[in-house]
Amino acid sequence: MIIDLRSIPAGEELACDVCIIGGGVAGIALALEMIGAGVNVILLESGGFDYEEETQDLYRGKDVGIPYFELDLARLRFFGGTSNHWGGWSRPLEPIDFESRDWVTDSGWPISFSEFSAHLGRASEILEIPSYDYDAHQALKSEAPLVGRDYDRDKKELAEFEEAFDLGLFRFSPPTLMGERYRADLESADNIKVLLHANVTDIGTVRSPDTVDSVAVTTLGGHNCTIKPKKVVLAAGGVENARLLLTSNKTHHQGLGNTHDLVGRYFADHVEAHTGYILTSDHSHFFNLTAEHRHETRYSLDLSPSVQRDKKLLNFGFSFHKAPNMSVSAEGVSAAKRLKDNLSKGEWPDHFFSDLGKALMDIDDVISFLGSKSDTDQKGLYVIMNKLEPEPNRDSRVLLGRDKDRLGMPRVELDWQLTELDYRTIIESQKLLGKLVGKAGFGRLKMEWDQDFDGWPANTTGGYHHMGTTRMAATEKQGVVDSNAKVFGISNLFVAGSSVFPTFGKVNPTMNLVALTVRLAHYLKAQLGGKK
Repeated sequence: MIIDLRSIPAGEELACDVCIIGGGVAGIALALEMIGAGVNVILLESGGFDYEEETQDLYRGKDVGIPYFELDLARLRFFGGTSNHWGGWSRPLEPIDFESRDWVTDSGWPISFSEFSAHLGRASEILEIPSYDYDAHQALKSEAPLVGRDYDRDKKELAEFEEAFDLGLFRFSPPTLMGERYRADLESADNIKVLLHANVTDIGTVRSPDTVDSVAVTTLGGHNCTIKPKKVVLAAGGVENARLLLTSNKTHHQGLGNTHDLVGRYFADHVEAHTGYILTSDHSHFFNLTAEHRHETRYSLDLSPSVQRDKKLLNFGFSFHKAPNMSVSAEGVSAAKRLKDNLSKGEWPDHFFSDLGKALMDIDDVISFLGSKSDTDQKGLYVIMNKLEPEPNRDSRVLLGRDKDRLGMPRVELDWQLTELDYRTIIESQKLLGKLVGKAGFGRLKMEWDQDFDGWPANTTGGYHHMGTTRMAATEKQGVVDSNAKVFGISNLFVAGSSVFPTFGKVNPTMNLVALTVRLAHYLKAQLGGKK
C-alpha cells in the first residue's frame, strides 16, 4: 500500500522487518524484490508522486571543489527519484573494474565480477532493457573496432589499432521511470508499505551503539513518526546516503560507520568532456560509432585492458558525435570546402580572403581534407567525447556545511576533486587514438586540451553519477560497508546504490547499482528467513 505520512496520527510508531530509506532506483528495486517474500517492508519517500519545490529545496547545497552542477538540479526528490529524468544508458561494469590494480589508488572490490554479474539479468528485467547481449561485435556483425568500407585486416597498422581498442556497446532502458512503472505493484503488495512525504532526520542507535533501533521521520510541516525496524537499508543516493550517515551522530559523534573518517570520501562522477576532433578520411569508418542513427544501441571505442595495464591508465572510452562548424577546426575545413567547390566550378568565391584565412588557421586538417581521395560528401568531422573511469580519490568528498535546511539538517558541501591520473588517462588515450587513426589511414585528430596539466579546463563536467561515498571494502579501514553492503560496526544497517562502488568503471551506474541491490535483497531475505 501507499500512504501519505501526513494522513496518519502524529507520533505513530511503525514496526517492520526492513525499512528502506529512499524511493529512487535502488529503493524501489529493493522493495520489488521483497514483494511476496514473507517480510514486512516500509519504504520511506521524502516527496510525493510529483515534483514539489519545497521538498526539492532540501537537496540544495554548496559546491566547494571543481565546479559542479547545482546539487538541487542534479537530483530529483520525489517518488522514483532521479529515474524521473535519466536517459536509460545501460552497460555492465567490466572484470578489470573489480581488480586491484597497482597503478590505481585504492582499487579493487571485495567481491568478484562473477558474484556481481550473476544479478545483471534481473537488473535488466527491472529496468526493461530489451536485451542482455553486450557483445558489440555480434550486434554490428563485425570483428573490427571500426566498421566501414572493406580494408585489409592483415595490414600491420590496422592490427595495431585493433589490439589497442575494443568496441563497446550500450543498450537502453525505455527509460523506465521507477515510480510510475512500479507504483501499482507496490500499492497492491500485501507486505510493502510506502510512506510519502516521509523525511528521515535521524537513524538512531540509542539502546546499543552497534544496532539501529529507530528511524526518525517527519513531514515538512512537522508531522512525525518513528520506524522500529529489524533491518535498515539506506538507499537515498550517492550524496544523501553520506549526508544521513554523517548527521546521525547522537551516539556516534562522527556519524554512523565513520570510525575511520571515510563516510562521504571518495565521491566520484564520470568526467564527460569534449576534448578534441577527428576529421575522418572516410565517414563510413566512424558512422557506426555515432549516435545520429542509433535508437536502441550506442557504441564506444574503448581502451583495451592490455593497454590499460601496459600504460598504467584508467578504464576509458571514446564516443563520437558529428560536429559541423563547432570549432576553428570545423570552420577551417568548411571554408576550404567552399573554396574548393567554387573554384572547381570556375566561380570566384564570395568571401575568398575570409575563407582563405580561416583555412590557413587550420592548415593540417585542411591538407588532410583536400588530399583525400574519397568523395568530399563522405567526409565527417566528429567531436571526441570521453568516458573516463575516475580514480578513487580520498580528498573528493561530501561534507556537512554550516547552513541548515527547513528540517534543521546541515546542508551538503560537495568538494569534487580529480587526480593527475585522470588527466593523464584522457591525454594519453587521445594521443594513442590520434597516432593509430593516422597510421591506419582513418583520418586526423586534433586535441583541444593541453598535454601538460595546468588545471581542469572549463568544459570539464560530470555525468550526474554520484558514486563512492560509502565504499564497499574488505575492512573498515578501507571502506564504509562490507561485501554484503552492511555498514561496518552496525549490525543491521545496509546501504544500496552507487555510493557503495569502490571503483567506478567508465559506464553509467544505474543498471550496475540495481544488480548490487538485487544481490542485497537475496542476502536480506536469507537473513530474515524470507522466501527467495
